[in-house]
Amino acid sequence: MMQTKTKLALAAFLTIGLNTAVYSQDNSATSNDAPAVAEIVADPSVTECAEASAPIIPDGNVASKDELLAAQKAFKVFELSTQEYRDCLLVLKANIEAMDLEPSELESKLANNLAADNASVDKVEFVAEEFNKAVRAFKAK
Repeated sequence: MMQTKTKLALAAFLTIGLNTAVYSQDNSATSNDAPAVAEIVADPSVTECAEASAPIIPDGNVASKDELLAAQKAFKVFELSTQEYRDCLLVLKANIEAMDLEPSELESKLANNLAADNASVDKVEFVAEEFNKAVRAFKAK
């Protein structure tokens, strides 16, 4: 069976003084390292998940403090929406596992589900890094 790859994007946000920490990731974590989560049950009414749209991060070299604060808020919404998307993917995974599928088809569907989950985490990490770059550029002005 395929081993689940989990990535963590740890968010640290702007404060009024524009102090920030750099977002980090742990690419070595596995599903066994994740905190205990309530068991996800299949819900046949869930047939697809809506992926969150990434916010536009302004150029920190020319952005104002207000623009960066707005980007921070947009990122928080994006991060929450992405977590909802990932939660939906967990339900879809349970739905897939509950289906009576051939082993190769099951493995393929689970792999696609995992790829969608990992891509969403990569997207959050990318936007977080872009935000951090903007903050560093703003602070360097």
